Amino acid sequence: MAQGFSSGYALLIGVGGDLPITVKDVNDLYQVLTDTGRAGYPPGQVRLVIDGGQYPPNRQGIVEGLNWLIGQVKNKMEATAVVYYSGHGRAIKVDGELKGYTLVPLGYDPQDRPKTGFSGKEFAAKITELQVQKLLVLLDCCHAGAIPGTKDEELTSYPLPPDLDALSLGSGQVIMASSHADELSGFDAKNSFFTTALLEAMDGKGGATRQGQVPILRLLDYIFDRVPTLTGDKQHPFLYSARGLTNFPVCYALGGGFKGEAEGFPSIDTSGLAVEKPKPLSFTERMILSAELDAAQAELMIRLEKLKKLGTAKAIEAGTAVKFQLEKQYLQEELEIDRLKDEVNTIDGRLNA
Repeated sequence: MAQGFSSGYALLIGVGGDLPITVKDVNDLYQVLTDTGRAGYPPGQVRLVIDGGQYPPNRQGIVEGLNWLIGQVKNKMEATAVVYYSGHGRAIKVDGELKGYTLVPLGYDPQDRPKTGFSGKEFAAKITELQVQKLLVLLDCCHAGAIPGTKDEELTSYPLPPDLDALSLGSGQVIMASSHADELSGFDAKNSFFTTALLEAMDGKGGATRQGQVPILRLLDYIFDRVPTLTGDKQHPFLYSARGLTNFPVCYALGGGFKGEAEGFPSIDTSGLAVEKPKPLSFTERMILSAELDAAQAELMIRLEKLKKLGTAKAIEAGTAVKFQLEKQYLQEELEIDRLKDEVNTIDGRLNA
């Protein structure tokens, strides 16, 4: 039976204009998110800001949309908030030096940027106002296409507002860009490749829990693998997240009825099974479990230290290929750490039952 993901809220922005695929991406994402047989978000908790829609993706529409989402999740500690932006994003350079960043809303005028653009600084400030413990920001900004600047400025494709780097993200807050700075975000007749991977992940292709929910680490890991495959290794997502990421659920997979078996997350139907009280552990069983607990805790400490070193390395590394591999290793370690934490909790629970 399909379930509703009542704690899910989303703002979906597709600028359109010279990028009609962005509107299709957002409409398709809306359909998946609000389908009770898929992701399960209540329709009233998802706002579409698209070219030709009720809420236009100009500066005012984007600002009002972010303010709407901020108001929706205020004082709701259980809320999961998703911000998805598909359109142009450009670094502003003067004589080759980075001077700022702007998202490019519908109706953008380089001669009147404060009133028609949306700066990276403003965007970062709005993201900071989303006081939720479960936040996913997805940016598909590196689309091809010439965006005019002023006579003294050059606007170049860039995946992520640099101002976001200054944010102090919590352990359940993630920002992901569709590509690195020296890559373009590609698409086919159906969707952008990044959105294709996202939609597949939300349907559980990267794995789901026994409760039919898609954990954030599984979603990110699937996108990391899928986008390079779809693009012939020409596009690689960029992940900016806090260390020690909490593996929170993003949505339901197939309305909570996911029955596939992804590694580490087999789906088990327990309906109709009687719940038996666990039998007392024998001395030998307790000794074995205690040894397994010690081993799991030791491995967890080692991996946490490795994660710390990987975080330092990827912050220093500038090359796209190496940085992508470091980011992937980092994500894999987070997945393994999450598994070990579950193992420790399970063993501890059995020992103290």
